[in-house]
Order: sequence, then C-alpha cells, then structure tokens
Amino acid sequence: KIEHYEIPYSAIVEHKADRTNPHVHSSLIFEKNGEKYVRWIIHPEDTRWYKDVEKYLIEKNIPYERKSHFTGHLQASRSLVLTDPDTNVSFSLKTSTNQTGGAWKDKKQYWQDAKEIREVMDYVATVRKNGPITHSAILMDEPMAVGIEELDMGMVVRSLDGIDGTGKRYLPGFSALHEKVGKRIALKNGFDDPIEFWKKFYAAPLGIALAELAATTGLTYDSPHGQNFLIELDANERPTGKVVLRDLGDVYGTKKIFSETSLSSRIPDFSGTIQEQMYVGFGPLHGNKHPSWVTFENYSDLTSTMLESFRKRFIEVTGIHPDNIPTFNANAGIGFSYRSFSITVKESDDWVLYLNAVDCFSGATTSKSGENCAELLKKIMPEKTPQFNNKNGCSDLMIALLNAS
Repeated sequence: KIEHYEIPYSAIVEHKADRTNPHVHSSLIFEKNGEKYVRWIIHPEDTRWYKDVEKYLIEKNIPYERKSHFTGHLQASRSLVLTDPDTNVSFSLKTSTNQTGGAWKDKKQYWQDAKEIREVMDYVATVRKNGPITHSAILMDEPMAVGIEELDMGMVVRSLDGIDGTGKRYLPGFSALHEKVGKRIALKNGFDDPIEFWKKFYAAPLGIALAELAATTGLTYDSPHGQNFLIELDANERPTGKVVLRDLGDVYGTKKIFSETSLSSRIPDFSGTIQEQMYVGFGPLHGNKHPSWVTFENYSDLTSTMLESFRKRFIEVTGIHPDNIPTFNANAGIGFSYRSFSITVKESDDWVLYLNAVDCFSGATTSKSGENCAELLKKIMPEKTPQFNNKNGCSDLMIALLNAS
C-alpha cells in the first residue's frame, strides 16, 4: 500500500498533455464533494521530502489528509509502478525520496525539472508522430506532472501505454549485465558468450534508436546508463530488437541541429546543455558492479558496438556522406563507466540538405528552404529502415541473427 496526501487541487500546479490517459489522470486528480483534489504520493522509502510537504501545508493552513489508495512496486531507480485498485490502471511515477542506492544518493524531484521533462517529451512525441523514428525505439512517455511551486517539488507521471498488457517482458539495461540474469538469457537464446549476445541485441539496437532520436530532434542523452533503457523480450525471453528509452528530460542539445534551426523554438525554455559537437555516450554499467563475465576489454567492445551502430544509423537517417563525418573522438572512460565519442560534421551540400529537412521531422509540410517535405525526405533517406512486420513482433534482422546462432 502506498500512502499519499489528499490535497485541494488549488494548492498545486499541473502540466499535462492532451494525450494523457484519462484513467491515469483521474487516479491522481479526482473530485470529492464537488471539489477537485490531488493524491500527492509519499515515497515509501523517503524519510525527508514528505516532511517538507507536510510542513508547507501546515504553514499555509492548507487542509490535507494522509490516506492510502494505490498498490505499488519499487523499481531499481526508485521510481514507482502504481496501480489504481478501482480501475486497475497502472502507471510509473517519479516522486522525491532521499533513500536510493548505487551511485544515486538523493532524488528530490524538482518542479522546474518536471516542467522541462514535460516540454522535452511533448517535443519528442511530436517528432515521434511525424518523423522517421522507426520501431527500434519505444519512447516511455511522460505526459503529466504536478507540482508545488513554492517548494520547487513535483511528481512526474510515466505512461506504461504500449508496454503494459503487451505480453512482452521489459528487461532493464542493468539487468542484461547482471551476473546471473544476463548470462541465463544469453544461454537460453543459444549464445555461450553473453557479451556477444548483448552486443547484438542490446548495444546495436540501442545505437539505432539513439541515432534516430539525435538526427530528428538534435538531442542526445546526458546520462546514457542502463537505468534509462529497457530491452524488449517476448514471452520466451527472445529479444524483439526494440529498446525502450526513458527519462528524456536529461538530455544535451546539439547546437547546429537544435539551436540553429527552428527546433529550439519548440522548447523555448530549454535549460539543458547546448554542445558545439554531438556528444554520444553509453555507460551500461555506470554506477554498478560488473559481473564476472565482463572484462574491461569486452566492456569496451560492448560500448563500441553501440557507438558504431549509432554512427551508421545517423548517416543513414541524415543522408550525410560518411566522408563528411570524419571525427570519431573516443573517450575510453574510467573503469566500467561511460564511454563516449563526439561527431563533428564537415560543412557540405548533404549537411545543408539535411539541416533544411530538420523541420520536416516535426511535421512541417515544407522545409526552411521551401521544399516539399515529402520529396525532401525521400532525397536524404534511403530505404534502410528496419522492419518489424512479422507475427512475433521481432525485426527480420533479429530473427536472422538468432536463427544463425
């Protein structure tokens, strides 16, 4: 049972997208005796931040009740999966807690951060709807947030639409490199070497997904560790080739793509870091202990697979010739943490053509150069998009790789 404060709606602020599941919305914001209330969730492990909320409500003479309604489960990241017993709807929620684990010691959910998460997610969702992001990526939507402005504290809702009820399993990236779990799944799929398995079915598909995100939005992850990625498996623990991306509020913007086109106007209050070059990183074990079957050398192989997959797919989506993306600055990192590279693109005709097309990825009908978007996208994008049309929901590439094993 998860406890909450039942607070008058007038005491909080809300930031919500139209696509928010109405059952999720009514689970958190509801009417009682003709008045609206919010269920402000108390994290079951928190020993600090809920006290600030209670103190604030008392000082402001805001009436509240402490109740329980949801059943919940803790995720490794310390976000919650909540289920409303009245409707049986489930969703994920980020709320403040000072008790975490691993490399993360305290997680206050700031309201300013919650608002930016919402704006970034609306922007990415627009591109997802209109642009050439393939089925290699499943975006975990964050369509709603509520906050107490004076405390700079918020709660962020993560939708489970497209995940809950699919019959699939979703393996956290950290668990793929778990001593027992990662090895067991690899062996079950016919691979004696778990590193080779996860290179093909985690690192490579992730590179595709992140490249499509970067090429169409100008955004890359600030914290690309295993907590932010889920690997989709079927009921028999067979990889589908799809990867779930979550926590898109924690991103970098690439200046040339994001700031020097009209994309930045879609997130006018973006306060994330804007970088001259495109930063791409991967830290599948960042903040965690490594299993016995992962060495420094094959950890480097795993991260290199993702980075090479990223570069290849970025070239395919943008239409930029490989010779015009010459810089590949690898950062070996320290231990089992992040490995990264930066991409510097030469000024060229195909680079300019791609930048002209950036507006098209967000649903425009004409590019900034005045060309028809449908025709322009045909010019820059060859037909190299992975297909996911067989009955198992797996990509043809993934089926071929698994059968070959």
